[in-house]
Amino acid sequence: MGVTIQFESHRNALAAIYAMEHSSAVVEYWDQPPPMKLTYRTPAGRAIGVLHTPDFFVLRTDAAGWEEWKREDDLRRLAERQSQRYCRIAEGRWRCPPGEAYAEGCGLSYQLRASAEINWVFQRNMIFLEDYLRAEPASIPPAVAETIRGVVAAQPGMTLQALLDPHTGAADAIYGLIATERIYIDLEAVPLAESARVPLFADRDTALAYAHVHATPSCTSAHGIALACGAMVSWDGRAWTIGHVGKTTVGLRGDGSAWTEVPLQGFETLVRQGKVSGLAPEPTLAQRTV
Repeated sequence: MGVTIQFESHRNALAAIYAMEHSSAVVEYWDQPPPMKLTYRTPAGRAIGVLHTPDFFVLRTDAAGWEEWKREDDLRRLAERQSQRYCRIAEGRWRCPPGEAYAEGCGLSYQLRASAEINWVFQRNMIFLEDYLRAEPASIPPAVAETIRGVVAAQPGMTLQALLDPHTGAADAIYGLIATERIYIDLEAVPLAESARVPLFADRDTALAYAHVHATPSCTSAHGIALACGAMVSWDGRAWTIGHVGKTTVGLRGDGSAWTEVPLQGFETLVRQGKVSGLAPEPTLAQRTV
């Protein structure tokens, strides 16, 4: 937003900042908003009120409210001592009822966010691109930018390694174009450091169309489940979408920015054990990806 944002934790609040800074759903966000008073009862039944300063106030395209980010381990310990304030509703998902009550009185929202929600592939890529994110877009010569973008547009899905090999001297320009989204990759899917696994596209629409075309039953399967990008599976009571199929791993995307990679053999074992099962795609999936 053109301003300095404060944070208290590199592994939590800074990760939230990176995610919000690059989310199209976030309009603005502010750190350390004015404190609010939370009222609730202790396990002994005594009513108390405490002043609480959430990490951020966030204005999204569909909502506005406060967000507090904590490490998953810390939340588990806090829930043991203050169960009226910290409640787990699912694996990696938490609530703060007194915070929600305060926000509801203002017509706003309050979300207690856990480190388990953070996509660490995305965070790793943000750190990788840090210097390029600070650079001025004009630092890339226009002729160089157009040449590189032309190569990517002509070969949708080509890997980062394939682009870098004949253009080693233009590596800074390539990463600069990725950082400024003039070359598109899914920064939540694959680490940039693993360049042989990173597909490149001219823009997001091309990437979505490419994924749709290649999400076919002709891909390999694991005991009846198609190992194809876009296929949906159920695992531990949650719906996941296959976002990457490699030689050794399967990448799964969950709600929000949740992402995990499972060894291919481990995925097949989970399927055999009935812990992972196939799901029919949602009716609107094709409309969203075409």
